[in-house]
Amino acid sequence: MQDKTQESHPGLAWVVADMTKCEEELPDAEAFELIFDKGTLDALLCTDEASHMICEIVRLLAPQGVYAVISFRPNEFITKLLAVPGLPLEIQASRIPMTSTTREAHLYVVRKTASCGKPSVDTVKEYQDAIIKWWHVEGDPLLTADKEKDIERQFKARLPADSPHGRLELSACHEVLFEEEMRDEYGYDL
Repeated sequence: MQDKTQESHPGLAWVVADMTKCEEELPDAEAFELIFDKGTLDALLCTDEASHMICEIVRLLAPQGVYAVISFRPNEFITKLLAVPGLPLEIQASRIPMTSTTREAHLYVVRKTASCGKPSVDTVKEYQDAIIKWWHVEGDPLLTADKEKDIERQFKARLPADSPHGRLELSACHEVLFEEEMRDEYGYDL
């Protein structure tokens, strides 16, 4: 990319760095007015690294700088996740119009309102872990007591009488575990 943009944008520098630990590649704190993320936060939430990235973003953003992030995760969840107590961040969320009726995306504009040092990864991680736990238990639990009873009822109803070990075909399990509107998103192809 450096070669492609050298003529049109000679002052633009391209840096490859791990956003969870980039002090070596990007040593200057508060050097960026804008950091744009179009999926990294969502991906890192599947690992244990999101809090590390948030700490690096806060370190790198200049006062009044913006972290703009697009996320397919639920608005209430991401808003709470980014609102780490003690960090000078102001968060605004806007729904992105989409043609899909099953998915929703939001643009979060996270403004760093004041200068600060790099936050403690342990403090940010402790807060974000609590939000993730809250979300899975109370915000949008994947399995409620009623859903568990319904899954058990459906499994029993579909179980073939001649099944010696009480097993269902994988395709039948897919139909039981995923509601109709979710089946396209979580496809079943064997």
